[in-house]
Amino acid sequence: MASLSLGVMLGPPSEFNDGLYSSAMSLRGTTGLGNPKINDPGTGYKKPRGTKDNEKFVIKTQGNEDTSPILIYDQSRTCNFFLKPHQKGFKEVLKEIRNEPAWQGRKTFMKASFDKNGVCTVYPEKAGVKKHYTW
Repeated sequence: MASLSLGVMLGPPSEFNDGLYSSAMSLRGTTGLGNPKINDPGTGYKKPRGTKDNEKFVIKTQGNEDTSPILIYDQSRTCNFFLKPHQKGFKEVLKEIRNEPAWQGRKTFMKASFDKNGVCTVYPEKAGVKKHYTW
């Protein structure tokens, strides 16, 4: 991409239960596998409560392998979904995760927004540690 300042449109996730991946990440004491909001296709691919169309909000991104999905979620967990290796934006987001030394290249925070059609855009150039954000 010539410039990430305009963000990277992710598009809606494909079926989560395609048999290619599995994950068990802790979200405040619950595992990703036991959380229906994460496992049901597309149920967490939405803007957080109280967020307007095109309004940027903070997301946490977790992942570290080229072959495993990246977990993306906001503080309320209203917005929560996986970005798979074959999906648009995966490489850009993973690159910023790996560039964050605070968590040994496994997670970082960045901005995201949803347009009026419900399409998510992330802004990897705004990635950084939590202290830079009001979460």
